Amino acid sequence: MKKNTAWFRLYEELNDFVPPAKRKVWFEHPIEDSPSIEELVISLGIPPAQVDLILINGQSVDFSHRVKSGDRISLYPVFESFDISTVSRLRSKPLRELAFIVDAQLGQLASCLRSLNIDVLYQPELTEELIVMAARSSRRIILTSSRELLHKEGITRGYLIKGTNLDEQIQEVLLRFDLLPKAGK
Repeated sequence: MKKNTAWFRLYEELNDFVPPAKRKVWFEHPIEDSPSIEELVISLGIPPAQVDLILINGQSVDFSHRVKSGDRISLYPVFESFDISTVSRLRSKPLRELAFIVDAQLGQLASCLRSLNIDVLYQPELTEELIVMAARSSRRIILTSSRELLHKEGITRGYLIKGTNLDEQIQEVLLRFDLLPKAGK
């Protein structure tokens, strides 16, 4: 019996969620029946909130699209500094004025970003659930070092901080969200 598989290619920070052998290369992933692309994204360990553009066989699709054996799937992260207005976005409104909420583990980062005139909400007493609610209600991007937090239901924007020291974290955020011009003001 022929094995049903789809081919995946992940871009930029989405590669952080898969093993090194699957990063920045096409890889095969088994499928059963005709799963939705959202089900497959989750099965890869990628929080759907981190995905902003899905191309299947070169066509832009949403999370409900059903995958067939042999499909070639490209997953792209949330675009904050790159215009993708000519293709189907997975969210109805892109964030234009960047505002962040930072979890309790990244307090120093929050303080430094604030000193650079970047809108950052930091309340260390907030639980993960309250962070998600606050992010949604005030349209903030969650900055976290916790992969688990990014998998919480209801997250629309989030970013996993990979830097291990404060200088790396600041540079990572400034570059990722194209904030160098704002930080210089």
